[in-house]
Amino acid sequence: MKNHKRVLVLTLWTCMLVVSGCTVQSNATHTPLKEEAKANHFVAQEKLTQTALVEYPYYETPRDLYNSADVIALVTVKEVASKELNISANKQSPHYLVYTVSRVKADQIIKGDKEKTEFSVKQLGGDDGKTQLIVDNMIYLEKDKQYLLFLESYPDDKPMALLNPKQAFIEVSGDAIVYKDPLFPDLDRDDFMEYIAALPHY
Repeated sequence: MKNHKRVLVLTLWTCMLVVSGCTVQSNATHTPLKEEAKANHFVAQEKLTQTALVEYPYYETPRDLYNSADVIALVTVKEVASKELNISANKQSPHYLVYTVSRVKADQIIKGDKEKTEFSVKQLGGDDGKTQLIVDNMIYLEKDKQYLLFLESYPDDKPMALLNPKQAFIEVSGDAIVYKDPLFPDLDRDDFMEYIAALPHY
């Protein structure tokens, strides 16, 4: 049975002042004592700020990470956006949190459905304009970058999730491994990909 992360969300209400200005000019002849009439419209909107404290499972070896993942894929990030997602399994009592959701193109599927060409990956936290959810030390996927991801999948084509925000992704650029957790050995890109693919046989 998989270990699941624990999330504690602290909520704060903040007030965001939105200012829109417009200028109204009279057609009458101006005198030194007359000025252009200006009207400024101030709209106060409440913005919800949340802070999440998250505990993720830690994996002792690369093979543990491999065995726990439903999908392991080399991907290129095409789009990134923040949105609220329902995390409740009870349809009668939904509960929403803000996630950063990345739409990715699968460049290579190492484990999982090899016919899948595109899918979404969610990471807790983000700012959708109404709510900002802050998660300390979270590293988010970036548009146009390439990553090797270890993912947990969900039914109904819902966004997948990283098994661990630091251990479960490796940033790749050209022939180099840009970022990886110390859990993994120091190898160049080709050798590293061969190493990951061979993990079940170790």
